[in-house]
Amino acid sequence: STAANPSHTYAAGSYAARLTVTDNLSAPSTSAPITITADAPPPAQPTLLTLAKSAVSGGSSTTATVTVSSAAGVTLALASSNTAVASVPATVVIPIGATRATFTVRTSNVRRDTVVTLTATANGATATARLTVRAR
Repeated sequence: STAANPSHTYAAGSYAARLTVTDNLSAPSTSAPITITADAPPPAQPTLLTLAKSAVSGGSSTTATVTVSSAAGVTLALASSNTAVASVPATVVIPIGATRATFTVRTSNVRRDTVVTLTATANGATATARLTVRAR
């Protein structure tokens, strides 16, 4: 590049390049081979799990949003501490380039108010949210 401050984004790996430096005062340019090593980004991990409604009547649903630490792309395992009261899909996928995804939490009728813990897990990290399912 002839730009004053050139840059290039490399995928993970090792690359051989040649660096040439010139100035605007007609001094001789100098050149040297270099090796560029680009590390893979850290794996995306869940950092936050939020609910559109933290309390719902049994038999209704709410939307949950999971946020992750990077846009590297990840499949998260979802779980409910009481699947008879609140159910979630087994997984949710956050594609490369995105940092959040939504999913639906469905509830069943309950005889008394019940608190359920929902979790999203990937790459050794877990985010949690608590949902109260109210009796009708």
